[in-house]
Amino acid sequence: MSAASQTQGKLNQLLVVLAKESGITMVGRGISVVLQLSTHAVLTRLLTPAEYGIFVLAWTISQFIALFAQVGLDKGVIKYGTEALNRQDSSLSSVLIQSVAIHTVIALAFSAVLYFSSSWLAVSVFHKGELENALRMLAVMVPVLSGMHVIVAITRISKKMTYAVLCEQILQPLSQFGLTLLFIAGMGMTIEGALMALGASYGIGFLAGVAFSLKLYAFTGNGKLVNLPLAWQILRYSFPTSMAAVFAKTNSWVDRLMIGYFMAAASVGVYQAASKISTLFMVLASMFHGIFAVLAADLHAKNDKENLNGIYRANTKWGLYVALPLFLVILFNADTILGTIFGSPYARGGAPLVLLAAGQLVNIGTGSVGLVLMMGGQQKLWMMTSMIMFAVNIFGNILLIPKWGLQGAAVATSASVATMFIIGVFMARKYVGVWPYDRRFAKGLLASLAASVLPIGLKLLPIQNSFVELLISVTLIVLVYIVALSAQGLDDDDRWVLTRMRRRIRFRNMTV
Repeated sequence: MSAASQTQGKLNQLLVVLAKESGITMVGRGISVVLQLSTHAVLTRLLTPAEYGIFVLAWTISQFIALFAQVGLDKGVIKYGTEALNRQDSSLSSVLIQSVAIHTVIALAFSAVLYFSSSWLAVSVFHKGELENALRMLAVMVPVLSGMHVIVAITRISKKMTYAVLCEQILQPLSQFGLTLLFIAGMGMTIEGALMALGASYGIGFLAGVAFSLKLYAFTGNGKLVNLPLAWQILRYSFPTSMAAVFAKTNSWVDRLMIGYFMAAASVGVYQAASKISTLFMVLASMFHGIFAVLAADLHAKNDKENLNGIYRANTKWGLYVALPLFLVILFNADTILGTIFGSPYARGGAPLVLLAAGQLVNIGTGSVGLVLMMGGQQKLWMMTSMIMFAVNIFGNILLIPKWGLQGAAVATSASVATMFIIGVFMARKYVGVWPYDRRFAKGLLASLAASVLPIGLKLLPIQNSFVELLISVTLIVLVYIVALSAQGLDDDDRWVLTRMRRRIRFRNMTV
């Protein structure tokens, strides 16, 4: 067998793993999206817009703190854990023990900082006294809010996404939905009930992650309880990664805080409803991120640039294929979507929703570029880029919110997010040697153009029921998009992966 054939064979195997595990994640993400939207739909109907706005502000601030408390250990434990697993020695236990220990100490420190600064943040910064109690409640929960993501990252080292999906995408949102109904609808609580449900749900996800980790890995006691050189090595990699992740993620959150500073709490609630729908794109992106991070770390450790580029290209293409029809649905139905899910007071967030969705479409269209850079040893460069665009976003919000309100926040955020990821793609090409695009990407764009025609005509028809119009529009967009994409033919890698997946399904059916 030639070297080229061997390389293609290995790439095909990697693509099957990427498709299979991303498929598992997709199912979990789909369930998670439904549960999260259901939870927020309950909150917007049982709380006033002002109360919902306070909940959103408190939750966003705690997310900032929880991200800092992770100090990138959710990425660091994957990098060093994967290397230890490949060596098949006892160092895996040490990596896991040091990662959990570092996180525990740092998370407790950040928890204390948020608790004792809650009064200053609520009164002096956001001028909303009712925010103080909410921040104090979430401050106590910081170790669990951040710890769940670190523990779940440990399960991903096994390259089996089922455990991560169960913790993050099913158990946590399902328990939050159930507890929200119990505390608010059943017991008559308001913001406190929503926050208690949130914290308890993360606790359930955290405990499940611990149980799954103990099941996956043999903790024989060979790992050192205290290993300062290893701890420092993990932290030295993880901290720049943390800063990159903090600024990349908070680039999509800072707008809510700026609206909270300039506008009333009810406006925060409306913007959050729009932002919640736009995060569907981030959900799609993370569908591929979990297994891609493990595969990318493995390939980079082996200096296998060719296969790294292959899975990066497939990862980007598949993500964009899924994201384009979602963007069209939002583009033509933003007001109706918000009014249907969250209630009529939130329909005025339609324009910000379209703007936010456009920025997130660019995010999807650049693939897992942040992971490519971080796993390729360029975490400091990605951190600096994220920091610069974070500052640009804040400046844009300060400049545009007083002039344009919610639309100004959406413009500033989308522009900074899109610019950051576009820059990231060119940095990945220069410093890692990978490029996600080729002529095959035109298929998705052509299918999108075809799917846009009928919804435009639908707007001209006198349909009185907005929900019926939404259903017709979604159906037309999805059907025309699938037909137009299929008519252009499958790519070789798509066909090979689908064939292998069908064979596995048939084999399983035969053995049942």
